[in-house]
Amino acid sequence: MALFLYLSLTLMGVIKYNQHTAFLSNASPITKFSVFGGTVAFAIMAFVDLMK
Repeated sequence: MALFLYLSLTLMGVIKYNQHTAFLSNASPITKFSVFGGTVAFAIMAFVDLMK
């Protein structure tokens, strides 16, 4: 989850691009959507798991 969160924050401009996230600057919209979707999916799974 941490990786998806880190990439999402980079895409939103909270974290600056660096050598590890530079590929996101030229990423396709599908790749960007996948990063955001993965972040949301992991957050939902974590919430559901904590509610057990």
